[in-house]
Amino acid sequence: MEMPGYEESIGNVFLDPAKLEIAYVPEQLPSREPELDTLAHRFAPALRGVGVCQQIAGPHGSGKTAVAKRFLEIFAEKARKKGRNVKPIYINCERLWTQQAVLCELIRQFKPTFAYRGHRWTELLAVLAALIEKKGAHPLIVLDEVVPMLQDGSSLIDLLARYYECDLPPISLILIALSNADRLIGKATMSGFGHRIIRFEQYEKEHLGKILDQRIELAFLPGVWPQDSRNLFLDTVEGYHDAKRMIRLLQDVGRLAEAQQCVVIIPEHVRAVKLEHDPYDLRELIRPSDPSEAPTFNRHELLALMGIATRLKRRGYIAAREAEDAYQVACEGYGVQWKSHRTYLRFLEHLAMYSVIDRRERAATGGRGTLITIKEMPACQLEDFLSGVLEHSLSPQV
Repeated sequence: MEMPGYEESIGNVFLDPAKLEIAYVPEQLPSREPELDTLAHRFAPALRGVGVCQQIAGPHGSGKTAVAKRFLEIFAEKARKKGRNVKPIYINCERLWTQQAVLCELIRQFKPTFAYRGHRWTELLAVLAALIEKKGAHPLIVLDEVVPMLQDGSSLIDLLARYYECDLPPISLILIALSNADRLIGKATMSGFGHRIIRFEQYEKEHLGKILDQRIELAFLPGVWPQDSRNLFLDTVEGYHDAKRMIRLLQDVGRLAEAQQCVVIIPEHVRAVKLEHDPYDLRELIRPSDPSEAPTFNRHELLALMGIATRLKRRGYIAAREAEDAYQVACEGYGVQWKSHRTYLRFLEHLAMYSVIDRRERAATGGRGTLITIKEMPACQLEDFLSGVLEHSLSPQV
């Protein structure tokens, strides 16, 4: 996709793209400090060698994995300062979805060369217990995406959570799932968890904004994210409530800018990546491929949209007053008499109803005002498409 005015610019927008990898966990986790504090409080007995069990539940992209991994780092360091030997272990059970595979992976955390050769469960547990004793360590185990493994059975969780009944050294355990995993775990084992679940609520726009600003600062060169582009990006992803998905889009916006040798992120980069990740076929909506299907928008609504797209090619937002001026200019170009202000507002209502445009009430120069944007596709592409549509029904003045 060509970006008007940026084709010849050469630059690099990334400072450290690794800070946008999903596996990266920053030292500070915006909006998740309370959850980290709760974990620290509940696992205090583990510093005295007592096993602790905890469930974490919440929707996709709500920070569960990041909090658990950061807690492993914090707790291991705290234990080290107190002269305690804590062995932090993170296992994603979506990849190792059988109990046997997870148990073997636990053993490999202590002995990387371990190879499974048809060992019985009792043998595997004896190997794990011996390694823990030999290392003199207190394992703090995080089992992420635990439901696939629990669907294979809960025997392993039962044994780890009730270590004191199974001749195992003390073990602490964190289970992570999208929802409460109680139904897949035995009642006797659940008593060890105390029915205490740390529930992560989905991220709202304010929380995503804090995460976005942190990752921009960590991953991008200073000044490459103008406020206009940043605001459009946040408005685009707020409905996902998903930090992981947001970071993937952020990474791809940077990659697109780099591929085009741009020195700044512009709103059209954001729109292009949004279209790639979450396509919404505006073209089919504007001009149905089925000739028998009635058009969704009349010609004045298309002219209003043309005016908006023309002004947004280099910008994230335009004021409602400017959008109406652009509509009138488009009407003049095609020799059409524009409609009244009240009728124009109805055009905007109809366009917004189909998510063709997005309207935001935001502080503007001199007071409050309505800002208008397009999020579903690059404005330059939409302008080109509308030109073809309108040429079939209107004859522009030369």
